[in-house]
Amino acid sequence: MNAKSTEIHSPVWQSYEIQQLLRLMEPQGVDAESILQGTSITLSMFDNPALRFSLEQELALYIALAEHNQDELLALEHGQRMGLNFFGVLGTLMLCSDTLAIALHHLQKYFPLVSWASFITLLPNSQAHTIDILMVPTPAGEKTGRFEIESTFMSILTLIKQITMSQVTFERITLAYKIDADLQNKYQAYFQCPVEFSANENKISIRQDDFYQTLPAADESVIEVLMALCQKTYEKLKNNRGLVGAVRQLLENADNANLSLDELAKLFNLSGRTLRRRLKEAGTGYQQVLESVRYEKAKQLLKCTDLNIDNIAYQLGYSDSRSFRQAFKRWTNTSPGEFRLNIIDKIN
Repeated sequence: MNAKSTEIHSPVWQSYEIQQLLRLMEPQGVDAESILQGTSITLSMFDNPALRFSLEQELALYIALAEHNQDELLALEHGQRMGLNFFGVLGTLMLCSDTLAIALHHLQKYFPLVSWASFITLLPNSQAHTIDILMVPTPAGEKTGRFEIESTFMSILTLIKQITMSQVTFERITLAYKIDADLQNKYQAYFQCPVEFSANENKISIRQDDFYQTLPAADESVIEVLMALCQKTYEKLKNNRGLVGAVRQLLENADNANLSLDELAKLFNLSGRTLRRRLKEAGTGYQQVLESVRYEKAKQLLKCTDLNIDNIAYQLGYSDSRSFRQAFKRWTNTSPGEFRLNIIDKIN
């Protein structure tokens, strides 16, 4: 194995979250060994308290857990247990911040320490007097994405309550997928706020008064040290995902929007097969990265320009607008036109 592959496989993720999920799934009678099958992780390895996962192992385990889960509320129960203990040094940085606003900006900047392949964006909503947190999940399937969104939103609420030392709640939550009507009340009981399903985006709304509140454990003397620790860990992760980042950067370039896997591989002096393998080792694939880039570009173009759908489809590298419309419907459960009509605030 060459040096690059070794870097990609380096163990960086703590095993705490996976161990907790395995425990929470025990009442379902799910065999833990069947969940771990094909992930290169065995039950005996969890006897090591210092166990770390590679990016590929972490993603494979999360997908397997989501696929085996039969409890529609498990993600929420899991998230309630994932506060400061889960967020680690990032959680401590947020705890010591002057305001919740600053803490959440740290969360946005260092969200890869929580989940590398998903991301969040803070969006001011002046009309609703809220600050919205938009989340795009890991592109790893519907079940995994839904589980990740719900557990992350609940863990953020748990963390906010801990660092504010209060019972603050969200103003509203919107989720971009359908759910049985009888479950909606249960979700609202967990989050203690209205929860809307089949929405355009996965989003938390926080009241501005709550967002700008000061934090009781603010400690300016340690902020610089904590930020340096977060940055160091972030750089380690970035190095592990260097190839993925480079592929993404190339695809974000408008001139490269139509590059195929083989054409991209030539830019790295690799064969198409090798690039595909390297991306798989990093927990993703060419199509996943391409769709992630197209999704983000599509939202920006719909929000910030007056380009028609045909022109947007062309800029994104689609052969026709029909293909783009189908893809956008798959990503957001709405059409590009409906998405544009529903946009009020633009990303700063």
